[in-house]
Amino acid sequence: MLKVYVDTSVIGGCFDYKFRKDSLRLFEDFKAGRKQMIYSDLVYKEIQQGGYTRDHLLRKFHEVPEDHRIGYKQNEEVLSLARKYLQKNILTEKSQKDAIHVALGTIFKVDVIASWNFRHIVNKRKIKLYNETNIELGYQSIEIKTPEYILNQKQ
Repeated sequence: MLKVYVDTSVIGGCFDYKFRKDSLRLFEDFKAGRKQMIYSDLVYKEIQQGGYTRDHLLRKFHEVPEDHRIGYKQNEEVLSLARKYLQKNILTEKSQKDAIHVALGTIFKVDVIASWNFRHIVNKRKIKLYNETNIELGYQSIEIKTPEYILNQKQ
């Protein structure tokens, strides 16, 4: 089963006209057990800080049965890798949370990171730099794609 790390943009995408269709389709795959949803304590914290959309985001998150999702916590290894991304100027300090999302996916060896964040995460130039850093530090490269791409990929 494909292990898909979702950042907060994918959950929020369920309520955004532009990203709704593919975000909801990906959630249907999670709910049906066709793909496994991987998330982190950072994602859950960001959901809880979601302001007026908080309840919608939490409800959507909890629609996925517990046995179809796995949660991971940030640890020193994750934070160290995220700091490396920042030190190499892949991202700025302002985007530290995005670096942590990529580091979480890398450290916990997910099959793919799903995101709608085109500026900091689903960005060909940045993906190349994340993977150069990962390889240099002895980690595997990481696949980062939009939900649309993941859904259209042959499994």
